[in-house]
Amino acid sequence: MCVPLPELTVCKLGNDFNIFADLILDYDSLSANLNQQIQGKEIKIGRRKFIFTKGEIYGGGNSKLIVELQFKGTKKGTIYFIGTPIYDVTSHKLTVPDLDFDIKTRNILLRVAAWILDAQITNQLRSVAQYDLTKILANAKTTIETNLTKQVSNDISSVCHISDVNIVAIFPSYENLIIRPTLKGDLSVNVK
Repeated sequence: MCVPLPELTVCKLGNDFNIFADLILDYDSLSANLNQQIQGKEIKIGRRKFIFTKGEIYGGGNSKLIVELQFKGTKKGTIYFIGTPIYDVTSHKLTVPDLDFDIKTRNILLRVAAWILDAQITNQLRSVAQYDLTKILANAKTTIETNLTKQVSNDISSVCHISDVNIVAIFPSYENLIIRPTLKGDLSVNVK
């Protein structure tokens, strides 16, 4: 059975394009960044001490990140936080402004050591649970420009310029943190 082709239409000529690209961040690098910020930091709550010793970041599904935090001081143990990562357009940082104690951790602490639920701990963790994406986005821009600007043959070459990079989505999978930017720019193909 033959199906007729659709009628030809006039297309708008232009050099601009819009590309969606997934950038993959592994949780090990995010955890290393967090540890540089928190290891050894001490918070005093009354006469009690809370000292950050180690942090790990995981994907929790449902757009959430989980932060496992080991601590020592007046008490010693591990607590868990959960929050939604967002991209701050002005600072180019990935932040988790709603980071708070995981519900199971909260329930245990209410029975055992409610003083640890102090807002100083969550505020300190929120302030350091950030990841600057400036270099990653600049590298993505450069890589795409380099790969699309080339001499294809003696008679054909292309030139690419990325004018704008904007993050449109963040997906915390169980394996990696996936950041989806859209890159806008111009692409011209020269044929001799």
